Amino acid sequence: MANRFTEATLGAGIFVLALGVYVWGIPAWVEPSDFAMIPPDLLPRVCVGTIAVLGGWMVLHRLFLDRSTGGAGVDWPRLAKAAVLILVFACGVGLILWQGYLIGGPFVVASLMLFMGTRNIGVIAATALGAPFALFGLFDLLLGIPLP
Repeated sequence: MANRFTEATLGAGIFVLALGVYVWGIPAWVEPSDFAMIPPDLLPRVCVGTIAVLGGWMVLHRLFLDRSTGGAGVDWPRLAKAAVLILVFACGVGLILWQGYLIGGPFVVASLMLFMGTRNIGVIAATALGAPFALFGLFDLLLGIPLP
């Protein structure tokens, strides 16, 4: 039980650290105001800094400071699988931004289903193609609202 807790702590720390890195760009999206005494990017910068510091602290605590489990061993095969999964999602998001959700959505869903162990091609095709084309049919064809 303690090993699973420390793995969860490491995973949560990496997630929070990645979230802090991701939202570091929020101040670039905030427009300045001429009448404000406090800069508009103050709160986002405080939030981002807090998220990054807490995430880094969680990772460092798990890897170097937590000696209650007899060491800070890392399950490298599991970490490699998580890295592959993150890479697949990053490629899927890039594909969605580049080609749209009708191409990128099925790629992400099919990749995730293969990664999770589904080997039935019919189920993968029905699931991966069904949802994006159902959304397309609902919004574009029936409601007349084009999706990005």
